[in-house]
Amino acid sequence: MGKYKDSPQSKKRHEEKTLEKKQAKSLMIPHSARVTPMSEEGKIVKSIHVIPLKRVYWGRRTNRADRAIRLIRKYVARHFKDAQRIVISNEVNNYVWQFSREKPPRRVMVEIRFDKEEKVAKVLLVRKQNMVGSRTER
Repeated sequence: MGKYKDSPQSKKRHEEKTLEKKQAKSLMIPHSARVTPMSEEGKIVKSIHVIPLKRVYWGRRTNRADRAIRLIRKYVARHFKDAQRIVISNEVNNYVWQFSREKPPRRVMVEIRFDKEEKVAKVLLVRKQNMVGSRTER
């Protein structure tokens, strides 16, 4: 019954697919992403960013993970100029350091929560990207 474009089943299926595509697009986040106020008064601003770390590969390989953490801190300071303190969570740190000091990831997706009153920016890991060589059950 769902072969024809005019049938109600195919219209419903089409609407479901377009809704799924919109939701998938909302998960694919550009470098500077949507900013949403978290609390009613707007004290905390929550935003998701993809921070490119490929620049750390330009220098010596012996301290790339160290430079990646500094680059994350510098990125947050550039995007949140009012932040007096930047707190990087242990999850982000472990994600950068997981393949040793010499091979940090090329990019990291983080959620930045900026508290306007305390002027503190907290950097949290959004999700672990698929690691190279790992297989997941489907």
